[in-house]
Amino acid sequence: MTKFKRHAAGYAIVLAGAIGMFMNAMADGPVLKSAVTRAGADKPYVAGLVEPIYDITMGFPVQGIVEHIRCREGQRVRQGDTLMVLTNEYSNNEVGVLKEMLDTNRKLFEETRSVSKEELERSNLEWRRSRETLRNRSLIAPKPGIVDDIKIEEGEICQPGQPVLRLVNAFKCRLVIHPEFEKGQMFAVGQKIQMKLNSRGVLIDRSGVVTKVSQAVDAASGLLEVKIVFDNADGMVRPGVIGYAYFPTKK
Repeated sequence: MTKFKRHAAGYAIVLAGAIGMFMNAMADGPVLKSAVTRAGADKPYVAGLVEPIYDITMGFPVQGIVEHIRCREGQRVRQGDTLMVLTNEYSNNEVGVLKEMLDTNRKLFEETRSVSKEELERSNLEWRRSRETLRNRSLIAPKPGIVDDIKIEEGEICQPGQPVLRLVNAFKCRLVIHPEFEKGQMFAVGQKIQMKLNSRGVLIDRSGVVTKVSQAVDAASGLLEVKIVFDNADGMVRPGVIGYAYFPTKK
């Protein structure tokens, strides 16, 4: 079953229930009461759920013992940061030294032949082996984000493919909606869309850009999937909340 079908199959029932609970809980609030009443009257919107721009569960490709955890839950990390390291015979410094030795041997081989071809090949093999070992036994952040969950402790044995860390980027988010086909055709990739999103119990205004309008209608529900990306650098909107996208006046 595809991701879209998993979303769409029970989407109408699940989301309707969630929206009903949300509106009942919030309708008495001074900020939301008029918004909910107005939206319920003419329904110029379609409801959906907010997702982070990406949510990555990470693991090692090899077995080993966790030697160092170099991050903490809630920490903001950059792309390329080392997050976790397994016990390893090599360090970054040692890999650098082996690369310098390889470069020196290559220069001597090419200029004076004082180094044999076999020695050069051994140097090359040792450097490649050290680099690959270090890469497989270091968990590197593939993108910037926030460490949301660390699932292992230092000293524990890690199995290949075992989830050890979750990296989430909610600095940008997307509102995922599933309008009916007729109204879904009003959306187009690149459109700027106005939204209202739940933030700590109140609805706040956000604008976003449509990045996806599914090409196929889900046969079971008759819905289209539409994704609207918006900036969330201020962290006011948390993934998982309900949001409302207003239908564009023009396609």
